[in-house]
Amino acid sequence: KKEAEAAIRLGEMEKQAALAAKKEAEGKLQKAQREFEAKQAEAEARWKAERDAWQASQAEKERAKDAEEEEADKEEETIPVLEAKLAMLRQMEEEERRRKAEEEEEARRRAEEEARKLMERERLNAEKKAARDRELAKKEKEKQRQLEWLKNQERLKQAKQKKLEAAEERLFQKAKRMDMLDRGADDAAA
Repeated sequence: KKEAEAAIRLGEMEKQAALAAKKEAEGKLQKAQREFEAKQAEAEARWKAERDAWQASQAEKERAKDAEEEEADKEEETIPVLEAKLAMLRQMEEEERRRKAEEEEEARRRAEEEARKLMERERLNAEKKAARDRELAKKEKEKQRQLEWLKNQERLKQAKQKKLEAAEERLFQKAKRMDMLDRGADDAAA
Protein backbone atom coordinates (compact mmCIF):
# COMPACT_ATOMS: atom_id res chain seq x y z
CA LYS A 1 0.00 0.00 0.00
CA LYS A 2 2.80 2.43 0.95
CA GLU A 3 4.59 1.55 -2.30
CA ALA A 4 1.40 2.40 -4.26
CA GLU A 5 1.02 5.71 -2.38
CA ALA A 6 4.67 6.55 -3.12
CA ALA A 7 4.13 5.74 -6.79
CA ILE A 8 1.02 8.00 -6.87
CA ARG A 9 2.94 10.83 -5.19
CA LEU A 10 5.78 10.35 -7.65
CA GLY A 11 3.35 10.39 -10.57
CA GLU A 12 1.86 13.66 -9.25
CA MET A 13 5.38 15.13 -8.95
CA GLU A 14 6.17 14.11 -12.54
CA LYS A 15 2.89 15.61 -13.76
CA GLN A 16 3.54 18.91 -11.92
CA ALA A 17 7.10 19.08 -13.30
CA ALA A 18 5.84 18.48 -16.85
CA LEU A 19 3.12 21.17 -16.45
CA ALA A 20 5.65 23.66 -15.08
CA ALA A 21 8.03 22.95 -17.97
CA LYS A 22 5.18 23.39 -20.47
CA LYS A 23 4.07 26.68 -18.90
CA GLU A 24 7.66 27.97 -18.90
CA ALA A 25 8.13 26.99 -22.56
CA GLU A 26 4.85 28.74 -23.51
CA GLY A 27 5.93 31.91 -21.68
CA LYS A 28 9.25 31.94 -23.49
CA LEU A 29 7.51 31.35 -26.83
CA GLN A 30 5.20 34.35 -26.20
CA LYS A 31 8.18 36.50 -25.24
CA ALA A 32 10.01 35.53 -28.45
CA GLN A 33 6.85 36.35 -30.46
CA ARG A 34 6.60 39.81 -28.82
CA GLU A 35 10.28 40.50 -29.53
CA PHE A 36 9.81 39.47 -33.15
CA GLU A 37 6.78 41.78 -33.54
CA ALA A 38 8.70 44.68 -31.98
CA LYS A 39 11.61 44.14 -34.39
CA GLN A 40 9.20 43.94 -37.33
CA ALA A 41 7.53 47.21 -36.27
CA GLU A 42 10.95 48.87 -35.90
CA ALA A 43 12.01 47.72 -39.40
CA GLU A 44 8.74 49.00 -40.86
CA ALA A 45 9.10 52.40 -39.16
CA ARG A 46 12.70 52.68 -40.41
CA TRP A 47 11.62 51.80 -43.96
CA LYS A 48 8.79 54.39 -43.87
CA ALA A 49 11.17 57.10 -42.61
CA GLU A 50 13.64 56.27 -45.39
CA ARG A 51 10.85 56.28 -47.98
CA ASP A 52 9.60 59.69 -46.79
CA ALA A 53 13.14 61.08 -46.92
CA TRP A 54 13.60 59.67 -50.42
CA GLN A 55 10.29 61.18 -51.58
CA ALA A 56 11.28 64.57 -50.16
CA SER A 57 14.65 64.28 -51.91
CA GLN A 58 12.90 63.37 -55.17
CA ALA A 59 10.58 66.37 -54.84
CA GLU A 60 13.60 68.60 -54.26
CA LYS A 61 15.31 67.10 -57.32
CA GLU A 62 12.17 67.73 -59.36
CA ARG A 63 12.07 71.38 -58.26
CA ALA A 64 15.77 71.83 -59.10
CA LYS A 65 15.22 70.15 -62.47
CA ASP A 66 12.24 72.40 -63.21
CA ALA A 67 14.32 75.47 -62.37
CA GLU A 68 17.13 74.26 -64.65
CA GLU A 69 14.70 73.59 -67.45
CA GLU A 70 13.18 77.06 -67.13
CA GLU A 71 16.62 78.63 -67.37
CA ALA A 72 17.68 76.48 -70.34
CA ASP A 73 17.19 77.59 -73.89
CA LYS A 74 13.57 76.63 -74.74
CA GLU A 75 14.44 76.01 -78.39
CA GLU A 76 16.83 73.17 -77.45
CA GLU A 77 14.15 71.32 -75.45
CA THR A 78 12.72 69.34 -78.31
CA ILE A 79 10.07 66.67 -77.71
CA PRO A 80 12.45 63.68 -78.22
CA VAL A 81 14.90 65.18 -75.64
CA LEU A 82 12.10 65.65 -73.08
CA GLU A 83 10.85 62.10 -73.69
CA ALA A 84 14.36 60.70 -73.23
CA LYS A 85 14.80 62.63 -69.95
CA LEU A 86 11.40 61.47 -68.72
CA ALA A 87 12.21 57.84 -69.57
CA MET A 88 15.53 58.15 -67.73
CA LEU A 89 13.82 59.62 -64.65
CA ARG A 90 11.22 56.85 -64.65
CA GLN A 91 13.97 54.24 -64.88
CA MET A 92 15.83 55.85 -61.95
CA GLU A 93 12.64 55.92 -59.87
CA GLU A 94 11.92 52.27 -60.69
CA GLU A 95 15.46 51.25 -59.70
CA GLU A 96 15.16 53.20 -56.43
CA ARG A 97 11.81 51.55 -55.65
CA ARG A 98 13.26 48.10 -56.37
CA ARG A 99 16.29 48.80 -54.16
CA LYS A 100 14.06 49.94 -51.28
CA ALA A 101 11.82 46.88 -51.66
CA GLU A 102 14.87 44.58 -51.58
CA GLU A 103 16.25 46.33 -48.47
CA GLU A 104 12.87 46.06 -46.73
CA GLU A 105 12.58 42.36 -47.61
CA GLU A 106 16.11 41.71 -46.35
CA ALA A 107 15.40 43.53 -43.06
CA ARG A 108 12.18 41.53 -42.57
CA ARG A 109 13.96 38.26 -43.41
CA ARG A 110 16.73 39.01 -40.87
CA ALA A 111 14.20 39.87 -38.15
CA GLU A 112 12.26 36.65 -38.82
CA GLU A 113 15.47 34.59 -38.79
CA GLU A 114 16.57 36.12 -35.46
CA ALA A 115 13.15 35.44 -33.92
CA ARG A 116 13.17 31.87 -35.26
CA LYS A 117 16.64 31.22 -33.77
CA LEU A 118 15.55 32.68 -30.44
CA MET A 119 12.40 30.52 -30.35
CA GLU A 120 14.44 27.43 -31.28
CA ARG A 121 16.92 28.14 -28.45
CA GLU A 122 14.08 28.56 -25.96
CA ARG A 123 12.44 25.33 -27.16
CA LEU A 124 15.71 23.36 -26.82
CA ASN A 125 16.31 24.78 -23.33
CA ALA A 126 12.77 23.85 -22.28
CA GLU A 127 13.26 20.30 -23.66
CA LYS A 128 16.59 19.95 -21.83
CA LYS A 129 15.02 21.10 -18.56
CA ALA A 130 12.09 18.69 -18.98
CA ALA A 131 14.55 15.83 -19.66
CA ARG A 132 16.56 16.77 -16.55
CA ASP A 133 13.38 16.87 -14.46
CA ARG A 134 12.32 13.46 -15.80
CA GLU A 135 15.77 12.02 -15.02
CA LEU A 136 15.63 13.40 -11.46
CA ALA A 137 12.15 11.96 -10.96
CA LYS A 138 13.35 8.61 -12.33
CA LYS A 139 16.34 8.60 -9.94
CA GLU A 140 14.07 9.50 -7.02
CA LYS A 141 11.70 6.67 -7.96
CA GLU A 142 14.62 4.21 -8.14
CA LYS A 143 15.88 5.42 -4.75
CA GLN A 144 12.41 4.89 -3.24
CA ARG A 145 12.24 1.41 -4.80
CA GLN A 146 15.63 0.45 -3.34
CA LEU A 147 14.62 1.84 0.06
CA GLU A 148 11.42 -0.19 -0.03
CA TRP A 149 13.40 -3.31 -1.02
CA LEU A 150 15.78 -2.80 1.93
CA LYS A 151 12.81 -2.38 4.28
CA ASN A 152 11.29 -5.63 2.95
CA GLN A 153 14.62 -7.43 3.42
CA GLU A 154 14.75 -6.17 7.01
CA ARG A 155 11.17 -7.34 7.63
CA LEU A 156 11.95 -10.79 6.17
CA LYS A 157 15.08 -11.02 8.31
CA GLN A 158 13.11 -10.14 11.45
CA ALA A 159 10.38 -12.67 10.57
CA LYS A 160 13.02 -15.41 10.03
CA GLN A 161 14.63 -14.48 13.36
CA LYS A 162 11.27 -14.78 15.14
CA LYS A 163 10.59 -18.18 13.51
CA LEU A 164 14.04 -19.39 14.54
CA GLU A 165 13.52 -18.24 18.11
CA ALA A 166 10.09 -19.92 18.22
CA ALA A 167 11.56 -23.19 16.87
CA GLU A 168 14.37 -23.06 19.44
CA GLU A 169 11.80 -22.47 22.20
CA ARG A 170 9.74 -25.48 21.01
CA LEU A 171 12.83 -27.71 20.95
CA PHE A 172 13.77 -26.53 24.42
CA GLN A 173 10.27 -27.28 25.76
CA LYS A 174 10.27 -30.72 24.07
CA ALA A 175 13.67 -31.54 25.54
CA LYS A 176 12.43 -30.44 28.94
CA ARG A 177 9.37 -32.73 28.66
CA MET A 178 11.50 -35.69 27.56
CA ASP A 179 13.83 -35.11 30.48
CA MET A 180 10.90 -35.07 32.90
CA LEU A 181 9.49 -38.31 31.40
CA ASP A 182 12.88 -40.00 31.74
CA ARG A 183 13.08 -38.95 35.38
CA GLY A 184 9.55 -40.26 36.00
CA ALA A 185 10.48 -43.63 34.50
CA ASP A 186 13.60 -43.80 36.65
CA ASP A 187 11.56 -43.03 39.78
CA ALA A 188 9.02 -45.73 38.88
CA ALA A 189 11.80 -48.27 38.36
CA ALA A 190 13.26 -47.38 41.70
